[in-house]
Parts: sequence; structure tokens; C-alpha cells
Amino acid sequence: MLERTVAYLRDPAHGVAGVGIGDGFTNEQPFDSGATVPAGVTALDKHPYAGPITFPTNAVYNGVKPLDALGRVDGWQDAQGRWHDNFVPSYVAYFPEYFLTGIQTETTIRDISPITTSVYGTPHGRYTHPVGGSAPTLWVTEAALNPARVPAAVLSQFQAKEALRYTIAWLNKGAGAVYLYAAFSPGWGMVDPTAPGGGGALTALGRLSKTFANGVAAISQPRSLNLVSVTDNHNHAQFAGDGTAAHPTLYDRDVLGFFPFQVSNSRIAIGVYVVTRDLLSPWRPALATTDPARYNLPPEHFQLTITGTAGLGAPVNLADPLTGVSVPVTVVSRDSDRVVVDVPLTDSPRILVLG
Repeated sequence: MLERTVAYLRDPAHGVAGVGIGDGFTNEQPFDSGATVPAGVTALDKHPYAGPITFPTNAVYNGVKPLDALGRVDGWQDAQGRWHDNFVPSYVAYFPEYFLTGIQTETTIRDISPITTSVYGTPHGRYTHPVGGSAPTLWVTEAALNPARVPAAVLSQFQAKEALRYTIAWLNKGAGAVYLYAAFSPGWGMVDPTAPGGGGALTALGRLSKTFANGVAAISQPRSLNLVSVTDNHNHAQFAGDGTAAHPTLYDRDVLGFFPFQVSNSRIAIGVYVVTRDLLSPWRPALATTDPARYNLPPEHFQLTITGTAGLGAPVNLADPLTGVSVPVTVVSRDSDRVVVDVPLTDSPRILVLG
């Protein structure tokens, strides 16, 4: 069916040869790659739904060997041949970037990584392509977090956060498009026609677009940034380890998201935030369950050392598309190709603008 559809659409005689074609058969299974689709397919489609998944309760035990943080086999087999981890941390996985991590074997990283890897002999990666065809991109054609846990009074802010995180993380990591589910649907709908600006999600995405659009110009000098260090003085964490190097604590600095976008030769906009594992974690438990602020990670300061900044303009700003405010940022030091900044970050993306 896919081959016949692609052949029909790519035939100039039918007048639609220039349309993009997404392979919807790849929505919910990981085995297709750019090397296995017919020539002429524009994108592998994905529906990266996940969570909430509670660990260790929902940990999966099967024939896959678990590894520890040092890359060593770290578990034991039961009588049925299933492997059990020696250590499973306690936390809830309920966040937009789940399939951009290695928490589950079926990670989407394989299909957008510039490094080609093999799954049962099939090559996966950004540059894999069918014989005689170009490498397809990846489209997130449907995505959202199940809103069943979310109090009604919190839903607008919750959807704004997830919309920002889906958009920034997936587009930065190589997705060619991101479509959020859904415009209008009970609990899931991202659009509220009764609210100013269409509701929290549309308002936040509008602010994000304006921040990125400011100063946009043709890019003739592509650049690469390097985040060479992340430090903090608070040691806040997503979950505790057991005190060993094999099973370490996952600190917030370990999951700091840094997603740069070049908007002109002299301007970079970087999505920065703590990639918290549970978007509904009660960071301020003293507040009511119906208070959106209960689920906002209190700002945490991080010092970021960034290189590759030669030629960027002098201004350094930090915008918060969730609230619409400009957040103070401290430039600790700066030289010809390096800048060190101190930034207060939370679980919702803030945009660090250099230039």
C-alpha cells in the first residue's frame, strides 16, 4: 500500500509530486528506518506517547540485559530467563522527552541521531536512506501527555509547559515537524476558544515564536555551540541513587536541557530548562492540588560555560514564554569565543538569547 501510494503521488502526471509523504505505519513501532521505506517517502511518522510510568512498580523484566551507569551488565536472571535489575530508582516518568532518552529500549534517538546504529541488522539513523532515494526526516505527527492525572484548574498551564517542551526538544533534536494532539478534545484539546489568545498552550507558543522571530535573518555562516560545563551549588535531583558509581543519583544538572537554534549569523536562541521526569511533580507540596504553582519547579541557578560564541552580538537575555516575562541573567565572564552565564531555570523552557 505504501509503495503504491508513494508511486502515485510522485508521478508528475497526477499533479501532486511536490507534497510531503509521511509513513504512518511507523507511528507506534520502532523497526522501520530510513533504509527500509520506499524511495520518495519524506518522513518516518511517530506518535511518542508515554506515561505515567512508575518505577520500580512498572519496571519491565525480559530477556534484555540491564546495564549500570558504568556500562556493565547489572542484574540477575530468573528461572524463565528474564533479567532483573540490581537497582531500580524510584520516580515517575511522565514527560514529553521520554522517547528522547534511553529509559526504554524503543527510543526514537536511533532514528534522528547522526550516528548510524543497527537494530537486528537494520541500520537506523538520520542519514539512512532507501536505495535510490534521499534520507527521510522524522515527523512527530501526534503527541501529548495523558491528562487524566491533571486537575482541571491546572490543565491550561500544564498544556503550555508540555507544548513548549515537545516543540523545543523534538525540533532541536532533528524532528522535521511536531503536531500536538489535539486542537479540540475533552481533556486533550490544546485550544480553548473561550480564553484570551486561545488558552495557555497557544499563548506560550506564540511568545516562543516571537522570541525566535526577533532578529531572524538569512544564515550564511552556520555555527556550532558547545556546552562545555554545567555547575550548580544546590545538588537538587530527580531521584536518589544508592551511593555507588554504578547507581548514582540523577542530579538536575545531569538533565539540564540545552537546545540551541541559530536565527541569524550573529544571534542564537537556546531553549534551556530542567528536563524533569514528572511534569506533575508537586514541587511545592504546601500549595493546594488545584493551584498550578504547586507543580512549578522553583527556579534553580546553574552556571553554564558555552563556547563557539565568536561573532555573536553582545546582548544576553533570558525570556520565559510561559509567563511572558524577561528573567535576569548574569554574565559571569566573556571572551572572544566563550561566555559563562548564571541562569535561573525551572521545568518550563526559558530562552537564552545570545546576540
